[in-house]
Amino acid sequence: MSELSEHSRVLIVDDEETVRHVLRQALEEHGCEVLDAGSAEEGLTLVDGLTVDVAMLDIVLPGMSGIQLLKAIEEVSPQTQVIMMTSHASLETTLDAIRHGAYAYLQKPFDELDLIWATVSRALEKRRLMGLLEQREFELRKASEANLAKSQFLAVISHELRTPLNAILGYSELLSEEAATIPRHKLSSDLQKITRAGERLFRQITDILDLSNFDSGNFEILRSGFDLRTVADQIREKFVEPAESKGLRLEVTLDPDVPVDLLGDQQRISQIVAKIVDNAIKFSESGTIAVRVSCDEARSDSSDVRFEVSDSGIGVADGSRDRIFQIFRQEDASMSRKYDGAGLGLAIAKRLVEAMGGTLGVRSNGDRGSTFWFSVPLARQAATTGQTVAAGN
Repeated sequence: MSELSEHSRVLIVDDEETVRHVLRQALEEHGCEVLDAGSAEEGLTLVDGLTVDVAMLDIVLPGMSGIQLLKAIEEVSPQTQVIMMTSHASLETTLDAIRHGAYAYLQKPFDELDLIWATVSRALEKRRLMGLLEQREFELRKASEANLAKSQFLAVISHELRTPLNAILGYSELLSEEAATIPRHKLSSDLQKITRAGERLFRQITDILDLSNFDSGNFEILRSGFDLRTVADQIREKFVEPAESKGLRLEVTLDPDVPVDLLGDQQRISQIVAKIVDNAIKFSESGTIAVRVSCDEARSDSSDVRFEVSDSGIGVADGSRDRIFQIFRQEDASMSRKYDGAGLGLAIAKRLVEAMGGTLGVRSNGDRGSTFWFSVPLARQAATTGQTVAAGN
């Protein structure tokens, strides 16, 4: 048995059972998996439903002819190599078969079985090489797409890093030159702008470092005790002011049956929620940002805790729901010009959730807002449950 034929599948289509039997024996001796059919229609069904490396077709078949079957195979399985067989071949028939893609032609009756295997093995080798070429073309296509996406990402991220840095440097220089003469309210406003720009720059750098750690494998999820109410408080405190500055209302609630004394990575959970809330505020112009924590499933020693962030923003199109969670991807490249950010937040959030054994997804009503959610399994410290926590309380 050769390595070439070990996983190869050959189809024989001939209305003579004796011919099929002889060919089957000859090919199975070399380790091929052999299928056979007595009609073109039966053979086409096999090719359409299975991966066939080589098809051996008789020219004269009941119903559909061998040439017609050859054309049909070319449409449904263009990688299949076809060898035509006949006992009365004419030059015109041979040329017609070759013109329609036949790899070779065998004359019946078969005097030398070694010739049959030599022909089939060459066809198998061509099929293997075509498969390698197809795989290589696919890899080159994916690499090209990845390089293009990375180039676009670098262009966006360089802008996103420069923008807050320019603000920090510009306002700092202004304050250092004119601090003594700037009115107090203007001084306070400029300092706030520096602080916001610094926070934005810090978030961008943190995202890039997180990506680097993911890619290098230098990343871990910690497991320690924490209070889920602390996460809710942090989110409320961090985002109430940014939401109100855009005329948005922020609501943060914990369902009463949610266990709050848990074991897990509090910092990473807070980071995921923060990225989703930040995204919701960014893409909403009015309405409410509602953060709800509930329990998907409760067990004696652990619970699947669910976090949902609903907004009234621009929504997510059906065809974009998977793409927005991919690294170097955005729903619409033009959004990077309209909205701040490099589009890394959701991609990093998805990686973090999956690293904790959870799932993340989105529901959207077109242009009427979205609900991003994630659920993670967390061990329980005790059977304590939470209370409703509303923004501003």
